[in-house]
Amino acid sequence: QVMLISTGGTVIRMPVEGIRRAGRSTQGVIVMRLRGDEIVSTLAPVAESTAVELEAGEAEDAPIDAGSGNGAGPPPTSVLDDPGVEDDEDEPAAEDEPEAEEEI
Repeated sequence: QVMLISTGGTVIRMPVEGIRRAGRSTQGVIVMRLRGDEIVSTLAPVAESTAVELEAGEAEDAPIDAGSGNGAGPPPTSVLDDPGVEDDEDEPAAEDEPEAEEEI
């Protein structure tokens, strides 16, 4: 199999056997239709074992590791968990807050 990727983001994966061989006197074979100013940016062979795994769905069930760049990482931490951050319970009440009245 072969995979073609255009500059516009179009991706095609197809078997090499599906591409017709043409002689020198022909104008070639159209494998991918491009839009506007797009060009084919990448042409890569797909290994047979990879193609079999993708068809079987094994690649979709692979574990995701935190360093793969997919946004999955350690959970965010809260400043409340930071021992260097003190809470404000001991601070005096702000001037605009009414204080509790004491009974005499």
